[in-house]
Amino acid sequence: MLSQTGRRVVCAAILIALVALTACSSTLPLREPDIRGIITSVTRSGNSGAIRIEGVPGGTGDDKASVAIISGTMLFRTVDGASPEPITLDDVTEGMKADAWFMGPTAESYPVQTTGGTILVSE
Repeated sequence: MLSQTGRRVVCAAILIALVALTACSSTLPLREPDIRGIITSVTRSGNSGAIRIEGVPGGTGDDKASVAIISGTMLFRTVDGASPEPITLDDVTEGMKADAWFMGPTAESYPVQTTGGTILVSE
């Protein structure tokens, strides 16, 4: 039988494992994207960079955004409605359609400047 301290350690380990699994999940957010549009520029610097997305008429959220891509940004691609597959920034090109979910603060400039939490691209 575990002592109270032992039970706390086990509970903490389970909680940490659940948080880690959730953070590594490859699912898309369960809300509408902050912007939906076309990628008009891609800047790369190692594994990070930035993309500029220009919204499509009738799309969601902002109409233009400069989105920083950092190590924590999850990038996915879908082809012909298949399940999203993980990609890298090297796979992203101008002209792709993009749905972007922002992470952290958003500068209220024009276009908005923010960090990408999750980006889903398609041809």
